[in-house]
Amino acid sequence: MALTSLRTVKAAARAALQVRRKRAQLDHWVTPRVIFLYVTNRCNLSCSHCFYAEELNNAGKPELTLEQIERIMGSLRHPLEMIDLTGGEPFLRSDLPQVVEAVSRINKPGRIIVNTNGLQSDKIEAAAIDMLARTPGQKLQVAVSIDGAAEDHNRIRKNRYSFDAAFKLLRALRALAAREPRLTIRINTAVSMQNVDSLVEVFERCIAEAGFAPTIQIVRGASNSVFNPPALLANSHFDPSPEDLVKGAADVDHIQAKLEALIGHFRATGRESIGIRTQQKVRYQLETLKYGSKRVDCVAGKYDGIIYEDGAVAFCENLKTFAHLRDYDYDFHRLWTAVRTRELQSTLRCHCIHTCNLSTSMGHDYGTQLVIARALSEKKDPLCEPLRA
Repeated sequence: MALTSLRTVKAAARAALQVRRKRAQLDHWVTPRVIFLYVTNRCNLSCSHCFYAEELNNAGKPELTLEQIERIMGSLRHPLEMIDLTGGEPFLRSDLPQVVEAVSRINKPGRIIVNTNGLQSDKIEAAAIDMLARTPGQKLQVAVSIDGAAEDHNRIRKNRYSFDAAFKLLRALRALAAREPRLTIRINTAVSMQNVDSLVEVFERCIAEAGFAPTIQIVRGASNSVFNPPALLANSHFDPSPEDLVKGAADVDHIQAKLEALIGHFRATGRESIGIRTQQKVRYQLETLKYGSKRVDCVAGKYDGIIYEDGAVAFCENLKTFAHLRDYDYDFHRLWTAVRTRELQSTLRCHCIHTCNLSTSMGHDYGTQLVIARALSEKKDPLCEPLRA
């Protein structure tokens, strides 16, 4: 047997064992292992591709207090694999370092991620330093959004200072991470029809200034990327601007061609551009957009859960909320194991391109992990293969 083939077989066997363990544990978890916690609906930008735009800066919608967040964290039955703090712009919340400290102290998650648009770079850097000081031993990641070259990014985010501010923050965080290895940085790039043609420039700038390439995802919306949602939970009230949406096969083919060229460009320079797992995820997104196909069984509503800033709960961001934590005295376990919750969970058969849930679900899928293992072993790029229905 050739060395490459033997390496592939071993990688596939390891991947199969990991999936088997994850799938065996799935029904064991009585509260999620991954939670997306909205800490505010306040935002200092008005991005064209934001699915949550209609809910932003709603002063009539209360935010969970620190004490309520502590109760929620204390009611979880398992340490979280990951908690993702989002919004709105999370760093507009003045007690965000205290929220991070409470989450770390009470639940001890594997990783805390805080998302940001990077606009208030000095304030965000100071808050990151504060968070690290408050959470000894805790892994913390700050995810900064970069959505195109300067002109595209500023147009999408409707602020002429946003691109420079985000890169100022990236430089500061890179210096901080060099001193504090518990801190990691991620760059999120939402690929849309507005920025797909400037991706090479974005990647080159990110690699030069941050030392690594962005993580990419395809912009999503209710009208183009959610299939077969339960009738009671179907949510038609989120869509980015028409200019951002991927509308048909021609748009999908254009995006794939641009991404394939991007991979080739960076391969020629001897640098990795898009990781294999990200490539496989984006490939699934493009196939779903083009053909409506379902690639994996989604674990949202089992492994993943959403808590909005006012305490409303959803199985995923693409579905309507179905319960409120105030009705359960902020006991998430009581809410998640209630009869109605279980009944609604049993109706989930939908699929979509939401990058967060798709990534988690891929980790529970045998076929996906075998494909990734083979691609890693044989150094193949999934995005360079023809899409299939």
